[in-house]
Amino acid sequence: LPEAPRLVERPDNPGFAGGATAALALGEAPFALLLNPDVELGEDYLARTRAALEADAGLGAAGGLLWREDAERGPVVDSAGFHRQPWWRIVDRDAGESLAAWTGEDGERPGLCGAALLLRRAALRAIAPDGRVLDERYWMYKEDQDLALRLGEAGWGSRFVAGARARHDRGWRPQGRSRVALRLRRHSLKNRYLLLARHFRLRRDWLSLPAILGFEVVQATVLLLFEPKTVLGYAWA
Repeated sequence: LPEAPRLVERPDNPGFAGGATAALALGEAPFALLLNPDVELGEDYLARTRAALEADAGLGAAGGLLWREDAERGPVVDSAGFHRQPWWRIVDRDAGESLAAWTGEDGERPGLCGAALLLRRAALRAIAPDGRVLDERYWMYKEDQDLALRLGEAGWGSRFVAGARARHDRGWRPQGRSRVALRLRRHSLKNRYLLLARHFRLRRDWLSLPAILGFEVVQATVLLLFEPKTVLGYAWA
């Protein structure tokens, strides 16, 4: 029989990363699902992503197409996996594209959005023998990007399954940044530098330095002009 649901209470609020890590520590099933409360899975989402993991023992993660409703345009793509820009900013691939016109296919990705992500426990044990699957220092935002990079660096693949679909009522959207709590914007800024510190390798990635430096100048200028309170995130980093 299925196990009874268990609730992990964390009055200290360790953020998404800490909460997810605490929940992952409870189970022993071969696969584990990270699922945001603002996601509604398609009825075959789990079946399709699980089939992908079962078909390839080298995969550490599988996820499908996330979509959301746009007030003006109707259904649009929320995430078709991750894409890393030359300046080391990781973004959701095809975000904002019309869902009706989207023609993406299955394939390997550098990572997948953690809002609805099926993970192989053997891969999690390999990259986090101490049980720290998601790093609590991130608190919220970019912790799934860190997880994706760690999986890739350890040789585990991430598979995008186009036929698996889920609705994601994302809180942070490009046009709604001003409505995101200041604390969360500071964490997001801080977390960029946690990612860089952990995964950027000068010998391997030195060609990216001009693009990174250019992005940093532009970002700092924009924040100082339009969001001066957010720059505390630099000190948090």
